[in-house]
Amino acid sequence: MKPYHSCIADMLMSFEEYRKASDRWSETTYGIYLHLFDKFLVEEYPKDETLTQEPIDRWCTRRDTEKPNSCRSRIYPLLCFLKFATNRNMLDIMIPEPPKRQVPSYIPHAFTEIELDRFFYFCDHLYKSEPKKIVGRIKKMTVLIFFRLLYSSGMRTTEVRLLHRKDIDLQSGIIKIKQTKGHMEHYVVLHDTMLELMKIYDRAIEKMQPNRTYFFECYKSKCHYKQDWVSYVFRAIWKNVSTSKATPYDFRHHYAIVNINNYITDGFNFHSKFVYLSKSMGHKSLESTKYYYSLVPELANVMDKLTNETINLILPNINEEEK
Repeated sequence: MKPYHSCIADMLMSFEEYRKASDRWSETTYGIYLHLFDKFLVEEYPKDETLTQEPIDRWCTRRDTEKPNSCRSRIYPLLCFLKFATNRNMLDIMIPEPPKRQVPSYIPHAFTEIELDRFFYFCDHLYKSEPKKIVGRIKKMTVLIFFRLLYSSGMRTTEVRLLHRKDIDLQSGIIKIKQTKGHMEHYVVLHDTMLELMKIYDRAIEKMQPNRTYFFECYKSKCHYKQDWVSYVFRAIWKNVSTSKATPYDFRHHYAIVNINNYITDGFNFHSKFVYLSKSMGHKSLESTKYYYSLVPELANVMDKLTNETINLILPNINEEEK
C-alpha cells in the first residue's frame, strides 16, 4: 500500500481501504490514477489544506492527446473517490460529468475453424519446454491453458488474469468471477474438457510454484500477468495464423456468437438459454448481450422468424456499455 502525500491523503487512504474491504480495488486502475492525482495536487497545489474545485476541474478536463474514452478511464477512479467523499460529508464539491462514451468502431474478428486450429497449434509451440528451466515450463503451460480458457469460457481477459486460485472449484468446475467490469460478480461453469486441463495445469504448477494466490501467476513474483503480456503473446501467435486484425478480446465475441448460433433452432428455449448466456458473461442486462446478437450476419432475420419478433419485446435496445 503506497502512501499518499497531498492534503487529502487520509481521505484517499480511507477510500482505498473501503474499496479493498469490498473487494473492488484494482491497483492497475484506481491505484495508478489516484496516486497520479495525489502527485498532481502536491506539485500544483502544495499550500492547499483541502481539496477545492479548481484542481478537480483541471484534472477532469479532457487533454488534447486524449480521446473521450481514454479520458473517462483516467478520471473514473477520481470520480468514484469524490462520490465516496461527498456522500460522507468529507468534501463539499461538484462532481464533474465525464465525457460521453464513444461507441467503438472496431468490428471483432470472426474466427474461422482453420484459424482456430492454427492458433492453438502455434499456441502450443510458442515456447519450448526445457525440463531444467522452471520458468520456461511455466510459460509454456500457462500460454496453452490461458488462451484455451479465454476461448472456451467467454471470460474477459482481465477476469482471467486476475483469477484467484481460491475462486475456482476444480471439483465442480465452477469459477466465481470477482475482479470484473462493473464489479458484477457472476459464475462461469467450465466445459468438462477445460476442467480436466485446469486440473492438470494446477497440479503441475503447484509442484513448481506452491501456494499461488492467482491461478495464473508470474514465477516467484506472486503477481498476476499484465495486460501487455496477454497482448504480446497473442500477437506472437496470431502473426503465424493470419494478417487480419484480431485481439484476445475477440475470443469473448466468438464465444457469445457461437452459443447464440447454437440456440437459433431451439424456438422458445432460446429465451432461457439467452438469459443463462448473459449471466455467465457477467452482463448487467440482457440488452448488453443483444450486442452480440447484432453482430451475427443474418441472425436478426432468422430470430425474428423463429420468435415472431418477441425477442425485441424482451431485448428492446442494444447497449454498448457492457459488451
